[in-house]
Amino acid sequence: MPAMDGLELLQQLRATTGMQELPAIFLSARVDRQTVEAAHRLGAAYLAKPFMEEILYAAIEAALTRGYEGLWTAIEAANHRSPSP
Repeated sequence: MPAMDGLELLQQLRATTGMQELPAIFLSARVDRQTVEAAHRLGAAYLAKPFMEEILYAAIEAALTRGYEGLWTAIEAANHRSPSP
């Protein structure tokens, strides 16, 4: 995105009335500690590329049905079910 990155966009969306609980999932090849921690502070899940489909699907389903709280539970469960590389 030329004007801002995803973290900035999410900050702006969260500042909007009615968007504070907007579930967010970042899917990125950028996997540095500072970026991941910033996403987590905003209440977003952060999945690194390459990603496992099962984990992405679990994150999406949790975000849509249970919001942020269910998101982490679903990702952890999917991680435990997925075979190690």
